[in-house]
Amino acid sequence: MARGYFVLVSRIPGLDKSEDLKRIRNMFIQSRIDGGIFIGFPNECAFIEDIVSLGFAVGVFDQRLPRKEANRVVVRMDYSGFAVMVKQAADMGRREFMFMGSDMKARCGVDIYRILRRAAEKNRVSISGECLLKADEMSAASAAETMAGFLEKKIPFPPCVLCANDVMAFGVIETLRKYGYRVPEDVSVAGSDDVLVGRYYNPPLTTIRCGFDDMLDALAAGVIEFVEHPFSKQHVATYPGKLVVRDSLRPAGRAGGETAHLPVVQKFRVAAEKT
Repeated sequence: MARGYFVLVSRIPGLDKSEDLKRIRNMFIQSRIDGGIFIGFPNECAFIEDIVSLGFAVGVFDQRLPRKEANRVVVRMDYSGFAVMVKQAADMGRREFMFMGSDMKARCGVDIYRILRRAAEKNRVSISGECLLKADEMSAASAAETMAGFLEKKIPFPPCVLCANDVMAFGVIETLRKYGYRVPEDVSVAGSDDVLVGRYYNPPLTTIRCGFDDMLDALAAGVIEFVEHPFSKQHVATYPGKLVVRDSLRPAGRAGGETAHLPVVQKFRVAAEKT
């Protein structure tokens, strides 16, 4: 509204809902909307590629695509924070960890796994294949179900679980507790996104703080700019984050006390990506 536009929000339960996608496509064709912002879609999404090919202003969040259409505005997260998190865990004496992730079709899934592997090798810590868990969705319920399935196998696992986002971390923590594990006394858990509830969770959640407000503002501004003054070169912005260490990630071999409380905010920077 600040720039004279109304915002219409639509949730698409699944990309197989052809009627929903047809309805949104018709809104573009009929000029009922000026541009669209798509969040949570995988790379190479046929629906988004169709809208882009028609020349409409499209903003995509956290995708990596080889094409450079000017009407596709891209805002991404930089997942190097997971390398910083692995180093932090290693510095705290954690020599092994497991990871709870999700969709390998999305950019975040591919990048996070790649970064974790490299960081583990660099810091001489290990992560076995059976400890790379992939939930069906990046949700608390899906992470809880996946973690429960793993625990039912009674496979020994390292007492440090890194999660693709905070809500998955909440699901992991609740499942661990149901199976008799204490967090963080028995198992450390960390997430990403720094959702507000994580600061007040029990225990407060170690996470990667991302500037979602700034990212979404930039995405909206880029789409509006193209609508009003079409530009000839694709706009891409990549945002780093900050590792925030709270009580859910504790040094190995320590069960509480002041030494386990680490109010550390570690910044990391990544060079701007050229397009």
